[in-house]
Amino acid sequence: MALSFKGVPYQKYICRTANVYQADVNGFIVSPPQTGGDVMDLQNQGCAISGDTDPAAHLTQFGSSGASFAMEGNLYRYVGAGLNPGAINTDNVLANFVLPANAFDVAGRAIVLEACGAFASNTNSKRVKLWAGATTAVVGSAISGGQLLADTGAYTTTGAAQFQVSGALAKYGVNGSNTQVAYGAQVIIGATHSGSGVGVSAVPQSLTLTESGTINLTVTGDAVTAVADIALNFFQINALN
Repeated sequence: MALSFKGVPYQKYICRTANVYQADVNGFIVSPPQTGGDVMDLQNQGCAISGDTDPAAHLTQFGSSGASFAMEGNLYRYVGAGLNPGAINTDNVLANFVLPANAFDVAGRAIVLEACGAFASNTNSKRVKLWAGATTAVVGSAISGGQLLADTGAYTTTGAAQFQVSGALAKYGVNGSNTQVAYGAQVIIGATHSGSGVGVSAVPQSLTLTESGTINLTVTGDAVTAVADIALNFFQINALN
């Protein structure tokens, strides 16, 4: 990860290599030092290595090429021995992450959700779903509102089976337009791959979640007969700048 420095707002810093770095309005030097000598020179001129998060506009060079990419990484991850729904016969919240306001500030920002766990070996109906924008999403309680992103469908086959369900949500349009596109990436139960969009939509969905506010990102489990029929072991949300 590129080092981030903080100095005096708007000040220019000249290194022995003749490389010049200028601090922005907040004092951050957004261009990473090009050499180890530049790092030393910036520190000698009073710049401090910043412990703050890197700005979203920071880019990383791909190899020695002229291509670059924005930072990506994990926003949230739940890992456990097996979390059951809090009640039967409802879309009960297993895990939830609150995406902070203004995360979708420019076109191209995106998140990818993935949930994994197990269905019990019986013919009881079992179903897991991924959601965005729920009005209320309290772990152990029924979800309220929200847009369905991905759905395993009701599973009633005997034989314990692992499930994996994933989906994605991406921003398009200008800042503040509240325009996103969502799709269910895949549903896998045991050895069966059900394809993309199963149980939700055959084509990507257009969403209008309020981008200036927080957005709930949720996984639910609907165990019709017994809560032990569904166990969530893993839920993660990755961000793409």
